[in-house]
Parts: sequence; structure tokens; C-alpha cells
Amino acid sequence: MDDNDNICKFNSARNDSEYIGILNFVHEKGAGIMPHFIVHSVFRLHLILGGTGSVETHACRVSLAPGDVFVTFPSSEYKITSTNTLEYVYVSFVGLRAYKLLDRIGIKKNAFVKHDMSELTPFWLSALKKATSENIDLLAESVLLFTIGNMSDAAHDETPVSGEKTVLYLKKQAEERFADPDVDLKSLCAEIYYNPKYASAIFKKQMGVCFSEYITSLRINNALRLIEKGYTSVKQIAAESGFHDAPYFTRVFKQYEGITPKEHILAQNTIKFNSSPKK
Repeated sequence: MDDNDNICKFNSARNDSEYIGILNFVHEKGAGIMPHFIVHSVFRLHLILGGTGSVETHACRVSLAPGDVFVTFPSSEYKITSTNTLEYVYVSFVGLRAYKLLDRIGIKKNAFVKHDMSELTPFWLSALKKATSENIDLLAESVLLFTIGNMSDAAHDETPVSGEKTVLYLKKQAEERFADPDVDLKSLCAEIYYNPKYASAIFKKQMGVCFSEYITSLRINNALRLIEKGYTSVKQIAAESGFHDAPYFTRVFKQYEGITPKEHILAQNTIKFNSSPKK
């Protein structure tokens, strides 16, 4: 095909069941605390603009920060709590197509939040500013579809939705897979389609250390165990403890233990020699 040839891509025809209706486009400023669960008969797609807070259902509670996007479902109770002047915008919508769209990108009642989508904020605010009674349906539907399209890069089926579950998952993976040098926070989050920045923040908040420090400590502890077992090859100890190479392992080991692996091996051998029965 010549580079100058036209490109024509066809979209499959849709029937009436593909209807989606926009009800309103709302900007909530200084949203206060909702002391009780509420329920609506429509979907709502929310984008956090500022402040902090949380959204809670009977299944889970998720912390919210600027750039987070979440969906609430018809006839499903939820409450939004503001802890620091939470501000958000939302689009309310109905229609059979809504279920299909959300199912397509893996949004469910127990996995309904997408973090760190602040790049969408200018588009939302521009559409809201331009909205009038004549075009609000078009602008709000554009916002809705554009946002859902950007959420489609994440399959949420296996994503832990609560902070506690996320930390437990990361902790378990680190303890089981620390010997793989390619395992880090970014790779683990990619496996579950989770935002690394958000995961890093909640991990440090609950564990008191960042994830990289935690998995490094596991690797160093494993190296110490191997040395106690009698391993003497620094290269082998590094490889079996999750380090890409011996020089890097040596630098990290010295940072943690104050001496190099070779010095520690020598010290261990001296202790064993001095403690062995004399003939």
C-alpha cells in the first residue's frame, strides 16, 4: 500500500440498546462530610480536583486525592468523606450502554477507582465552562467517553481496591519474589494494573518504610543467611539474593551492614574457626 493511500476504518453498527443518557454535569466545591450512606438511581463518574477524602461502599473504603477518578453505581449505597476540603466534578448518566462500557474496562462495584488521572482535569474543566443548555449533553458525553477510554488501559479484575489489601499484596510478593532482581514496585503494580505512586504512598504509610527499602532489606537478610550457611562467592550470594551484579550488591550491603560482603564472610569464617574444637 502506498503511503499516500487513504485509510478508512469502519465501526460496527450499534442498536438502540447502545443508548447512554447524560443527566447532569456538576462541580462540587468544598464538599462536606456525608455522615450516612446515600443511594442514587443513576451512574456517576467523578474526578477529584482538590483536597483529600475517601469514597466508601459496604465492600471497601478507598482514599481519594486530586486526579483520582471513580464510579458510583445505581441502587448501590456509598458515601464520600472530605478530610481536607474535597472538591470534585461529576457526570450523572444512565442507559444500557453504561453497563457495557464499564464492564468492558473492568469497572465493578468492588473495583471502581482509577488513581492519578490528573491529565484529564483540563478537559473536564474546559467542557464544564463551555456547557450550556444547548450543548451540555454533547460536552458531558464527550467527557464521559474520553475518561472511560483513558481508564481502559487498566483491567481492574485483580486490583486490590483498599489500601490494606494493596499493602498485603505487595508485602507478600516481595517476600516470595525478592530473589528476582527485576521485581520492584513498578513491575508489581503493572501486573495488577495499579498506580505506582499511590501504591508507594500507602505502603510507606502503613509499613513505615518505602517499598524499595523493604525489598532491599529482604535481599540483604537473605545474603546474611547465605553467608551464615557457608556461601563464600559474592557473585553467587548476590545472584541468589536478587541483585543484578556483585559490585552493586557490595555497595548496598556495605550501606546496610557497614562492611563489605567479603569482610563479613571473612569475619564469619574467623568466628567458625575460633569456635571449632581444638585437637
